[in-house]
Amino acid sequence: MRKQFELISEKYIDHNKVNRIFILGSANGSGNLGDEAMFESITGYFQHKYPQIKITTDVTKFPFESVYPNVDKKLPMYGSVKNYRTYYKLIEFYGLKYFGLGFYNFWSKIFKSTELTRYKNEFENCDYIVFSGAGAINSRFRSYGVFGWGSLTYLAKAMKRNVFFSGHGIGPFSASYHENCAVSFLKDSTAVRCRDEISYSFLKKKGLNNITWGIDDAYFIEQKSNVEVEKILEANHVSEDYIVLSFHQWNSSFDFNKFTKIAKFFLERTNYQIVLLGNKIKPTMDDIPVLLAFKKEYFENDARVVVLEPPYTPQVSKGIIGKSKLLITTRYHPAIFSGEPNIPCIALSFDPYYYQKFVGALAGRDNVLNLDLNDNVEKNIDLIMKFSMAHKVINS
Repeated sequence: MRKQFELISEKYIDHNKVNRIFILGSANGSGNLGDEAMFESITGYFQHKYPQIKITTDVTKFPFESVYPNVDKKLPMYGSVKNYRTYYKLIEFYGLKYFGLGFYNFWSKIFKSTELTRYKNEFENCDYIVFSGAGAINSRFRSYGVFGWGSLTYLAKAMKRNVFFSGHGIGPFSASYHENCAVSFLKDSTAVRCRDEISYSFLKKKGLNNITWGIDDAYFIEQKSNVEVEKILEANHVSEDYIVLSFHQWNSSFDFNKFTKIAKFFLERTNYQIVLLGNKIKPTMDDIPVLLAFKKEYFENDARVVVLEPPYTPQVSKGIIGKSKLLITTRYHPAIFSGEPNIPCIALSFDPYYYQKFVGALAGRDNVLNLDLNDNVEKNIDLIMKFSMAHKVINS
């Protein structure tokens, strides 16, 4: 790791005692390059600073091989084996919060196959529990985020384990009981490191004193060497001068035309190629078919528009972005990958969740333009032109 960040304060590390840490929640194996980058940043941190500590993690899809040798134990991710109805999750959350292991003993007799048993067994062998920064503490992902992570937090606390949250965005919340639930288990954790000032300010107003904030964990993943990146670009017929466009389709109402106009704007004004880069790839979610469909429908005969072919990793994604002239993205983690190489970034949010992620985590960078994808296309094109001229991506 070239850079280091303070994940867990030295005051919590007992060098004579800590043998194993459980890192939860990074959707390892799901093909989500952002979540996997967060996980690899944390495991790299421990490998560099505490190489004697072994790591257990949860995995959405097998097989999953970590970049670092300290990850030597994996088990199915919470929520991926048996999807309880929401009210079951609520019962688990409040039961563990108020009755601890007494509730667990009662609950495990009723539900012999409860996933809590698998996690309890692993927590017994771990000294610390670290929830990695997947953006699940909000109303969007409440089933495994707010309620599921809250249940695991209180299970770990009942077992007298230190619980840490690393690199999280908190909110937005659409219901007060989601918010109250999240604030409750974060307040009862050992320490929480937020990835943006919006989340930090929110928790501060709620009375939490165990919080800090800093850059998203994924910022710290190691980048591929120039030679490796150049080989990937050559295999995809990409020249040295290119722009990266990364977007995804959440629903059938998604308007491709907005990205068509952005792509044409740069194709008409520059000699750059446009690399279409996915951030979620198989098996559970796949940007690649969306990007291929976009290429086929609007730029089928234009060799300057290229879909970067998988497979690729967070390190590859960061390397490709790091050699580009500009990143345009609706995906959050490509924007984070643009930070260390200091690449100009246009972040397009289309709902409050993404707005908070972009505005909060990218604050302080003068080469970021935050736009609302729902705004008039011509208005956004005008702002893109001014931004691109200011950062010398295009000439006046």
